[in-house]
Amino acid sequence: KFNKRTRQREEEIDNDKFLAEYTRRAIKGWKGLKVKHLPNLLPVDISDMDGEESLEYSEEEAIDLITNSTVFDQFITDTMNEFEQFSVTKKETDVKNSPTTSATSSKAGE
Repeated sequence: KFNKRTRQREEEIDNDKFLAEYTRRAIKGWKGLKVKHLPNLLPVDISDMDGEESLEYSEEEAIDLITNSTVFDQFITDTMNEFEQFSVTKKETDVKNSPTTSATSSKAGE
């Protein structure tokens, strides 16, 4: 899309499409999410529901939660960041402890 004010092309982002794809890739399922937890995540009336009933995972439910709950969205974002940091740290540790790295570094010292 062309911005007349800046006279440059700007990228248009379809936020709904982004959230759907992000949710599909970031959330593979859940366990332990009970109906009684829903009011903490988004405005919902659960008065006629069993609070101890588990909420089964579905892509639609996940998209609804991530779209309408900043708490849930932040939880997913934080979890993804922690996982990414864990993956980077593990990869660095694996490289450092790999036999080829140790052999190379001992030869370099000779």
